[in-house]
Amino acid sequence: MDLNFEEALEKAIEEAPERNFTETVELILNFREVDFSNPNDRLDKTVTLPNGKGKPTKICVIAEGETATKAKGEAEKVLNKDQLKKLGEDSRKAKKLANEYDHFVAEASMMADVGKHLGQVLGPRNKMPTPIPPGSDPTEQIEKMRNQIKIKSKGEFQPTLQAPIGTEEMETQELMENIERVYTEIVNSLPKRHQNIDQAYVKTTMGPSIQVE
Repeated sequence: MDLNFEEALEKAIEEAPERNFTETVELILNFREVDFSNPNDRLDKTVTLPNGKGKPTKICVIAEGETATKAKGEAEKVLNKDQLKKLGEDSRKAKKLANEYDHFVAEASMMADVGKHLGQVLGPRNKMPTPIPPGSDPTEQIEKMRNQIKIKSKGEFQPTLQAPIGTEEMETQELMENIERVYTEIVNSLPKRHQNIDQAYVKTTMGPSIQVE
């Protein structure tokens, strides 16, 4: 990376006002000369952070039978078809579920039901489930998701993207490695690579945005 992310990262954490919770550190990128209305240019990626997110990740599995049995004890929540249908009838509970859980996994055979009952709350939050084969063991997928973030462009034209890369309590080197992974993945997905990056910033949840020079 040619940009000096480390200096901006340290300044962002230093200038963040004290809060009574651990703040997330975010990478913000402004783009130029890229139109996300073009399907070939859209960003829709899952990135695995080499040092994790620095905080617990809550995962919900939507499955039945053997898959549901294997998911218990691994995922924070397991939903069957009946529970899924009930959530679809209660928008308040559906929104609460969508906000509370970071990632969703569903048996491929239940994806249509997920779309019908929860699509309206999961879709806008970029949390539609990752499908897995019916009867499979979801353990490996759940463990992978613990360190994953989703990056997706929205709308016809989205000049800015914001991605969480850890928390303020993580070591600088850990955060730098996470930033490098996310930045590289995004740049390599752009039609003109680095030329499509206009500006880059680092900030904490409630702190000021520090421009990367």
